[in-house]
Amino acid sequence: ADAILLGAETLRGLYPVETISIVGKICAE
Repeated sequence: ADAILLGAETLRGLYPVETISIVGKICAE
């Protein structure tokens, strides 16, 4: 989970919308 959050933090600055979608999909599973 930490790795996913770290990746999300990194991507959020570059692709905020896509990152939110990816995190949402992961949480939904």
